[in-house]
Amino acid sequence: MKVVLGLFVLMSSMSLTAAAQDIVPADAHEASQIRSAESFIIYEEARGLSRLVQETHKKLLQACPETETGLCQTACHHPIASGGIIESTIGLIGIGRGDAAADALVNLLGIRLDAGGSETLDCQIFINGRTHLDRLERLQAKSVVEHCQSTFQDLQKRGLASIRDIKVERICHTEAEVSKRRDEFIKAIRANAYSDWEECYHQVSGGVLSSPTQIDMVKEANEANQIRFVEQAIVSVMIRGLSRSVQETHKKLLQACPETETGLCQAVCSYPSHPIGSGSAIKFTIRLIGLARGDAATDVLVNLLGLRLDGTDSEELRCQALIRGRPLISRLERLQAKSVLKHCQSTFYDLQKRGLGSISDVKVEQICRTEAEIRGRRDEFLEAIKLGAECPLW
Repeated sequence: MKVVLGLFVLMSSMSLTAAAQDIVPADAHEASQIRSAESFIIYEEARGLSRLVQETHKKLLQACPETETGLCQTACHHPIASGGIIESTIGLIGIGRGDAAADALVNLLGIRLDAGGSETLDCQIFINGRTHLDRLERLQAKSVVEHCQSTFQDLQKRGLASIRDIKVERICHTEAEVSKRRDEFIKAIRANAYSDWEECYHQVSGGVLSSPTQIDMVKEANEANQIRFVEQAIVSVMIRGLSRSVQETHKKLLQACPETETGLCQAVCSYPSHPIGSGSAIKFTIRLIGLARGDAATDVLVNLLGLRLDGTDSEELRCQALIRGRPLISRLERLQAKSVLKHCQSTFYDLQKRGLGSISDVKVEQICRTEAEIRGRRDEFLEAIKLGAECPLW
């Protein structure tokens, strides 16, 4: 199960300039969301490649009592162990409906993604192949490479400052490599001849579909599949953040870190708040859900009303509701608080049986609102939307 249990990071100052430098995105909010996701992918690629990170993670876990191994692994989640986090982020960019998302997907050709990430990118581009064809034909390899390099170098000044063993060449492709990949995509899209199309459609639809003749159904299934994993990730982050045992274990692990390596240890073991971001993992994840405009994403945003999100995360959810605006009104008016509550509870219990079985000090009541609270929050959203309230740009 590709549940995103790793770190999400909120970046707020990257510029999306590569594939479409002359285009100003119509949706400034989407552009901000995309910048966060794009920077996050590069950050996680660097963490995953770093020998320093791998060795430090191993040392920290060696300081953990054998009886608490599961708890320690939960408190200090390694980027490689989060298998699927980069793929999921690429998938969320892929289901974005605006120009910023399409531009970013093409820009990712500049990053040396691992096998899983590269396959996911191929798949997401090919699903909407004709839509991306013009962008690919206009793509300037030099701009894409420079964009990747500048993003990495900016991260080196912040979250990657303590990870000193990764050079830009290990993260970014050369111009020749980008040009080659671009030409391969153009040729495959024009000929409708993507070699791995069957695996692609099977992957994005959760095994339901396997034919390119069902492309509209594939797009819908792709969005639903990506969104489902993200919803579980939010509940997972909440459970970890509320757990006293996770907090205490995390503190103990960092205390085992040499003073000269404090920054590195925090980069390795920094959950659920990320050391280079100005916001929480949950806030970033809600923003990624906001990229999609389909029914699946809308349903998830409504279901999130059932969670006891804290102030900033709750405000982010409200913001995404305001961005959707009046089209969301009928969905909120049809909301059944009992169903939303049951959905929250079932998600919590499912996670308890699987990846978070070592956390026993968080109760479902700490995660899920009551029916009355859900109805109250819904009414607040409805009033704000009808009054035309706006979400400030981050």
